Parts: sequence; C-alpha cells; structure tokens
Amino acid sequence: IKYKKFLIPIGISYYTLEMISYMTDVYRKKYEPEKNFFKLLLFFTYFPKLVEGPISRYDKLSTTLFSENKFDYDNFRKAFVLIGYGFFKKLVIADRAGIFVDTFFSDGYTGLITVVAIVLYTIQIYADFSGCIDIVSGVSELFGVKLAENFRRPFFSTSIQEFWRRWHITLGEWLKDYIF
Repeated sequence: IKYKKFLIPIGISYYTLEMISYMTDVYRKKYEPEKNFFKLLLFFTYFPKLVEGPISRYDKLSTTLFSENKFDYDNFRKAFVLIGYGFFKKLVIADRAGIFVDTFFSDGYTGLITVVAIVLYTIQIYADFSGCIDIVSGVSELFGVKLAENFRRPFFSTSIQEFWRRWHITLGEWLKDYIF
C-alpha cells in the first residue's frame, strides 16, 4: 500500500518526538498548556526544523518563535554565513565523500581502502546531517528564531561519552528526559 511510504517517515520524525515532549511536559506540569491553537500549531509545524531537527522544547523555542522580531543586519549576515557553511558541508564534503563511499560499497573492495571508506563514510554522515542542521538554523535565524545547538564538534571529543554528548545533542537530551 503506497500510503505507508508516506506515513512511516512522519510517524518516526522529529515532529512526533516534539509532540510527545510537549504532552509529557504539560502532564508533568512543567508549564501550562498553550491555549492558542495556532501558536501550538506553529510550534509543531515550524517548517525549517520539521524534517531534520533539532528537536525543540516548547518552553525554549516559544520565547523566540512567538516574540516580535525586528530586522537586524548582523543576524541576517550571520544567518547567511551559517547557511553557506551548511551548504558547503552538505554539497562539497558529504556529497563528494559519498561518491567514493558508494563506489567502494558497490564494487566490494578490500584491504586498506576499507579503512579509508569507513572514515569517509563517518565524515559523510556527519557533514550531511550537520550541514542540513546549519542550513535549518540559518533559515530560522533569518526569521529571528534561535534553534537549539545540535552538534558541538563531536570529532574533537576525548572520550566516547563526550562524543555522544556532542553528537545530535537534542536527541540525546530528549532520550535522557523522556525515555531514560
């Protein structure tokens, strides 16, 4: 059935995780439920973060999402730099590494090239995901909306625990707060 191809990604998306966290926080009385349906709808469907994240908390995002934003040239410039940096990571680093990685996995090489392909695959995943997050954050900053930080230079970590705290920060916090 074709509708499953559409429904499955929606069911496991950041959208669903944000709804769960909102309902849980209201149930735990962390904050009062939003009375304005359209503000709540805006929070859940804020388009830049809908597909890639980061996973936003209502109490943190609502302060910048619902406040009046005035044009600020410095934020506008910084937002475009962040978007450009995101496109560089996505289109130059991740996509170029992907060419090598795809060739390696389709032709079945062995030996030292396997190590190179594994390292490039790791770089590809990071550059692809963090590049998209940079684009999303930059677009949000164009609107005066500040999203949560999602990556903090994970490859400069000194331990595995620190690596996971720096990699997809908002997902780790969400899992800690709502699952564990």
